[in-house]
Amino acid sequence: MKLVAVLRDRAIRRLWSALTLSCIGAEFYAFAIVWLATDRLGYLASYLVALQAAIVLFATFTAGALTDGVSNRRMMVWSDFVRVAGTLLPFVWWLGFGDVPLTVLAVTIVLVSYFRPVFDPALQATIPAITRSPSLLQAINGLFDVVRRVARVIGPALAAFLFARVPVYAFFLLNAITFLISGLAILSLGTRLDTPVRPATHRRAGLIGKTARDFFAGWQAMRAEPTIHYHLLAYAICNGGWYVSLVVCVALRIHAAYPAHSSYFGYVIGIYGLFNVLSNLVFSEVPIKRPVLAMSLGRVLSGVALLAMAWATRLPGIMLFAAIASLGAPITQIPLATLMQTHFEPHQVVRVFRIRMFYEWLFLLLALLLAPSLLRLIGVDALMAAAALVYVVLGAVGLKLTRELPPRGAWPDEALEG
Repeated sequence: MKLVAVLRDRAIRRLWSALTLSCIGAEFYAFAIVWLATDRLGYLASYLVALQAAIVLFATFTAGALTDGVSNRRMMVWSDFVRVAGTLLPFVWWLGFGDVPLTVLAVTIVLVSYFRPVFDPALQATIPAITRSPSLLQAINGLFDVVRRVARVIGPALAAFLFARVPVYAFFLLNAITFLISGLAILSLGTRLDTPVRPATHRRAGLIGKTARDFFAGWQAMRAEPTIHYHLLAYAICNGGWYVSLVVCVALRIHAAYPAHSSYFGYVIGIYGLFNVLSNLVFSEVPIKRPVLAMSLGRVLSGVALLAMAWATRLPGIMLFAAIASLGAPITQIPLATLMQTHFEPHQVVRVFRIRMFYEWLFLLLALLLAPSLLRLIGVDALMAAAALVYVVLGAVGLKLTRELPPRGAWPDEALEG
């Protein structure tokens, strides 16, 4: 199996293990933030989620200028250590003063959210640099992609189990520990992660000038590859539609149909997550010869399944179509990551991944802001069907307008380290 071969490499194994742990810790953090926000703000709690999206968007603009000329390894280490401090803040405040004010939680959200667009693109740029064989890059991307999917299944279950046993502020401590382990693991790999970095540019420009030039350079690089640019935009738009249809609309439908069984929503999300992970493992092993075609077909598959969910009236049908919808995500996201890593110059990879995060969080923020009005205007079922049709249309347009790209990028085809 390719995944077994990949995990024999010490650097990849250690980096993957650290990231898995920190992603599970991030689910503890998310659980604590949502719980405290709803407890303090009630129906206004979504403003804290919107704050997170706004900070991530701001970071996609400014992080490039602030980290100009900094190695990817240092960006990842500093991101982890700053987030250690940020997530420790509510826990330490709670130990010293008891009740934690919203301003402290807001500072934590700002620190954790800002450094995500610093860490994630640096990680994506590091993956191809430490890959010894191009034939294994798809498997490595699948391995790292499955991390967040596994965390979404395991993290909330562990958080629910621990919630009755430890104070909610202890979840911040747990997340801080996972970030610390991640940072130390990256440090322990030493020069293996010291990938070549382009020297700092625009040294005399101010922060605003450097920010604009860095962001525009990433956007220009992305526009030079219109096929990748289209599928990145389609992914970001569908991400907002996914949140509205599978999270908001399904939760509202189940609450209305089964008011005494709110746990059914957990079953639907759980079955989606389980099949999401399984399909990720499968498509990490299967060679995808035509990645552009796969991305469009995966989008159509998810859209048709989500549309069937909008029409389904019974819980077994909703769960079945949730499982089918989950199969499309790895088919679209693994090839997209591989294309972005191999069709841009090494110094451009971080920039284009920040553009990806900008689009992703922009459309998520728009979905969060528009969903309440659209729900009142057209209703739950119609909004869910509309979000599903967006998938289908974008997939169909991709089939019509985008074409396969010639392979680029090369690594020495050597055996991985033991």
